[in-house]
Amino acid sequence: QNDTGDQLGDGQYVGYSRRQICFITAKALLGADTEGYKNGLTRILNTTVGHCGSPIPSVPRPSDYQPSALTGEFGISLWNLVSACAADPSLKDGQHGPLVL
Repeated sequence: QNDTGDQLGDGQYVGYSRRQICFITAKALLGADTEGYKNGLTRILNTTVGHCGSPIPSVPRPSDYQPSALTGEFGISLWNLVSACAADPSLKDGQHGPLVL
């Protein structure tokens, strides 16, 4: 296969346990980054997206507000994922839950 740098080649997959996905999501929401590497999730979350709707339309935004994937519906879906992780019985007692490809 061709060298694709830090990207997977055709037919290659990465597997994560549910616990790993929950951990990565929580860290990203709290602003953690990967030292020396601009990971895709952090890049997406910090991208200004002018068309992101307000998660709470009745709450006024500051005049200098820059909508991003983190502050829009995508960010809300990540918080919902973390909530689901907290309630997931397959993660009880340090278990890793199902494998996600």
